[in-house]
Amino acid sequence: MKRLLLGLCVMACIAGCKHSNEYKAYLHNPELFSQTAHELNTVVMGNNFSPMVASRNYTYAAVAAYEVVAAGYPDKYRSLAGQLKGLGSVSKPAMDPKTDIELASLLAYIKVGEAVTFPEGSLQAYKDSILNVARDKGLPSDIEKASQLLAD
Repeated sequence: MKRLLLGLCVMACIAGCKHSNEYKAYLHNPELFSQTAHELNTVVMGNNFSPMVASRNYTYAAVAAYEVVAAGYPDKYRSLAGQLKGLGSVSKPAMDPKTDIELASLLAYIKVGEAVTFPEGSLQAYKDSILNVARDKGLPSDIEKASQLLAD
């Protein structure tokens, strides 16, 4: 009986110490990026930007997200620097192995989307809600920090 109890305690400790990867399923879901684009669309429509300005807002945010992905997966994606008019070389930050590229890409999209719209902080509540859900699903703080650093 004591061995059984000891065995159960050891298994519970091992299971409790494991990091949950449930956050990855949430953050790596393309639907989340689509929802984020919709959220930016809501802000843009609320500002009544002209079509030219609105399209620029979406493009800048999408390019920022893409550049993060290109930096994270250089064997699969090529930077748009030099391919888009006005986009010079993009600095290549040191890649922390803890960085979640998909999260960093999403955060870059939100950051640039927020920078080209107003009022300031228009996407902050949305960003906070995404991060809170991810934390509840087991997002480690070191991965969040490394991803935010790349997004910035």
